[in-house]
Amino acid sequence: MKKIFLIIFFFIISTNVNSTYFEMSNCEISSGRVKTILQNNTEYKQFVLNNKDLGCWSGDKGPRHGAPYWERIEYAQRDTLSKKKRHVIEFNIKIEEGFKGDRETFFQIHNYTNNNLNVYPSLMLKFNYGMLGADFLKNEYTHVYEVVKKNVKLRDIENYYNNFYNFKIILSNIHSNVNEENNFGLITIFVNGDKIFSEYPTFFPSAGTPRIKYGIYRPGNENGNNTSKILYSTLEVISE
Repeated sequence: MKKIFLIIFFFIISTNVNSTYFEMSNCEISSGRVKTILQNNTEYKQFVLNNKDLGCWSGDKGPRHGAPYWERIEYAQRDTLSKKKRHVIEFNIKIEEGFKGDRETFFQIHNYTNNNLNVYPSLMLKFNYGMLGADFLKNEYTHVYEVVKKNVKLRDIENYYNNFYNFKIILSNIHSNVNEENNFGLITIFVNGDKIFSEYPTFFPSAGTPRIKYGIYRPGNENGNNTSKILYSTLEVISE
């Protein structure tokens, strides 16, 4: 009996379920742009990004990556994801407006560091002119962009309006390459139970540790961007 108790206790302390906390990324945002919405007795976070809602990070205010400035409203994970564990991240989204523009990102596995400002996100989920896609980081400086092709319905932004879609992201097998001082992991992505990417090899910079960011992040447009609005369920994170 004592042995069984110790096994159960070890499982509880080694598996971290639903204990991930998020807070506003970079700065406080004016009221109304993020609020709690109750639907069918379930709470959701609603993010609203209007034209010229610049992010608070200093790099958002100037030209970068082909845009004159960058707009964002995001929550960031307070802690980080251990590279020594397997992580399962699950959430639902419902797009209420927009997301028909250029590179509108709604989820990232970023990399956190106090000293290196050039650490890129390892994964970005986005709609690019209404097409669902993912950016996987291949090295410190290069991104590869792939459009979801497996299910035609998933490619059409109109299907996301006023319908909830479930996303499950599995991050596993991050390991160090001693010669290059790099880390690589495997990412699997499900949308409504349909496996879109399977154990896709993804780069994790050795200078940082992964953390989750979600909300809306996109390039600014001198001709103006349309308003984008999205609902997010509570993110469930299981780490073991």
